[in-house]
Amino acid sequence: AVPVTFEAFSFTVTGGQEKPSVADAAVALNGADSLTYDGTAKTPASVTVTKDGNTLTEGTDYDVTYKDASGNAIEQPIDAGTYTVVIRGRGDYGGTNETKTFVIARKELTLTGITVGEKTYDGTAEAAVSGGTLDGIADADSGKVTLGTITAAFADAYAGTGKSVTVTAAPISGDRAANYTVTLPTDLTGTIKAAAQTVTVKDSSAAYGGTVDLAALVSSSAPGATYTYEIDPISGGAAYATLSGSSLSIKRDSTAVGKTVSVTVNASAVDVNGDG
Repeated sequence: AVPVTFEAFSFTVTGGQEKPSVADAAVALNGADSLTYDGTAKTPASVTVTKDGNTLTEGTDYDVTYKDASGNAIEQPIDAGTYTVVIRGRGDYGGTNETKTFVIARKELTLTGITVGEKTYDGTAEAAVSGGTLDGIADADSGKVTLGTITAAFADAYAGTGKSVTVTAAPISGDRAANYTVTLPTDLTGTIKAAAQTVTVKDSSAAYGGTVDLAALVSSSAPGATYTYEIDPISGGAAYATLSGSSLSIKRDSTAVGKTVSVTVNASAVDVNGDG
């Protein structure tokens, strides 16, 4: 018989050379500085990836996808917001690069067709407006953006014509409202008419020896009016009462019982047009 001899040996299997990573590649976004929402997908015009002096080829060396501000993967960004460009190596390259972002700006809507209502002076600058149309909504968003209650104010509360009116709020709501901003009108004017001042005085009674606060009995349709008081000398009321400011004191005298004290109320003029 012929003897057979065996010799032991060993070997190691390796995974080959590691692929270069795009993680440290230079990424440039082209045409990403002026993207504005219009209801359609918006991405940079092109993405350039350079690694070790070599310009890589999309689809061969890397793929491009996107993430929204919440980190969700987005294939084609549409809504206004900030997006991250995700570069993933392929073919001879590996790794991921998320160093670049871009913004899709909200679309500006123009608020038109507002009418300012004429008002009578009331001491406030509040303006009543009606109408209002949003111009510029994307066709895809028709019926999905709603204009809320518009508020406005005059430049001041004084009476006058051709007074500047500023829209203070024009809220929008709806499924697609977050993609828009509203440009408010700057050329609105309106009229505040001067108000006729009507002074109202209530009757009152008091026991002799008591007092009456006349200020509590007087009111005016013109905000800011002030008053002075005097006992009517013809009525003879001075025999039964004395007056200090707006406080009428009935004399502690039985002869005052059942008597009428007439008081004249003088209302000050109210400046309703700001000219003093």
